[in-house]
Amino acid sequence: MTKENWTSFEPHLDEMFADPIVTAVMRRDGLTERDLREALSRVRRFTPLPRHGHGSLPAVASACSF
Repeated sequence: MTKENWTSFEPHLDEMFADPIVTAVMRRDGLTERDLREALSRVRRFTPLPRHGHGSLPAVASACSF
């Protein structure tokens, strides 16, 4: 995925960390790739998975929902 596709899809972390603007902002803020990966790992451990999956609807919808 290229930077041009970032408006349509969410980039992978590796792609974001390879971007010169992202790395410049991280450097300015005193952050490293390792800092951010560790923070994301901690968040993942304590964040429950979506009940129905990302962007999906429940399997059953009542008629009054429409």
